[in-house]
Amino acid sequence: MGENPDWKENFTVCYWDPGWQQTFCGSPTAYLDKIIAAGFDGVYLDKCDVFEDLQARNQDVAGTRPDLQGDMIAFIGRLSKYAKAKNPAFVVIMQNAELLLEQEPLLDVIDGVAKESLLYGEPGPEMPNDADEIKTASELLDIAKNVGRTVFVVEYLNDPAKIRAATSAIDAAGYISTISNKNRLLNQLNPDPGSV
Repeated sequence: MGENPDWKENFTVCYWDPGWQQTFCGSPTAYLDKIIAAGFDGVYLDKCDVFEDLQARNQDVAGTRPDLQGDMIAFIGRLSKYAKAKNPAFVVIMQNAELLLEQEPLLDVIDGVAKESLLYGEPGPEMPNDADEIKTASELLDIAKNVGRTVFVVEYLNDPAKIRAATSAIDAAGYISTISNKNRLLNQLNPDPGSV
């Protein structure tokens, strides 16, 4: 369906397609099976909000599905149930797609949720987000927190004052903060916010 213009070499897929889902679980060569076989005890699922990309950029495909959000919940549920059948302690963390947290079937199959750029970055690097958008996203994240799911917040910041402010606000909300470089090079970590 074409490359994501924001992320080179990333492509939107029909994640509900049974053939595509087989690449993720159910055989020794599937990704989740290889992850489990390698001894990992959890997965961090990025781009669970891909249904928004489909609605924005591939309306012809999106229009063929009556419930794109339900399709994503079913896919996450399949992965979670499969992994937990092999290892009951296996952890599934969903990133973004906090709109899905309003649906109880999702909360039953995830152990936590991560939100990128809750406080900064939507208008541009290190720029503060709109207060109403922060409030709406936080209310959705609180749905998960209030039923015992762990909530992580990933902010992309270099400015020491903003790192301190973000960490303080995230801690106060009862979430776990991770601060990464504003250029989103995830193989680099910023210093501890207490030391900047």
